[in-house]
Amino acid sequence: DDSNLMIISNKGIIDEENKQVMLKDNIRLEYNNYILNAKNIIIDLQKSNIASKDSIKVDGDNIKITADSFKTNNNNQDIHFEGNVRAAFDLRNFNNNKSE
Repeated sequence: DDSNLMIISNKGIIDEENKQVMLKDNIRLEYNNYILNAKNIIIDLQKSNIASKDSIKVDGDNIKITADSFKTNNNNQDIHFEGNVRAAFDLRNFNNNKSE
């Protein structure tokens, strides 16, 4: 199932009081054919959002993004990349209305 979220990290802390999971060192997050690599991320369990103030890299079938930080909003429906954002797209995969 492509909608499963898988996270791999070298270290992690669960903060039950603040309802957060803090992951550190060599993080790999896989979701819907996208792979995000980061040094540190914080998962807000109450709002179901994820953020990192450290550099990140995203790889997908038709996209590559790097940025200094990122955060999600709206239960991870919106992703905001900030600082030195670089993106490369394979536009052929976005064009479903090809005229032959």
